[in-house]
Amino acid sequence: EILSPGTEEYDRVDKFTAYQSILTLEEYVLVYSESRQVEYFRKETARQWQKTLISGPEELLPLLREEVQ
Repeated sequence: EILSPGTEEYDRVDKFTAYQSILTLEEYVLVYSESRQVEYFRKETARQWQKTLISGPEELLPLLREEVQ
């Protein structure tokens, strides 16, 4: 999700809460539109998500990769 001042609270709270009910969702990414910052959430368990804040230009976004067969 790309965050803007008008949608940030909705994307961060309401939408993320709704997305957590999707059993196959494993990652959620919030990209700030007004700064160089990304919040990356990875599902640890059905109810627990690990948050990583990425703000430096040298940092990489650790997205899961599905193997192509």
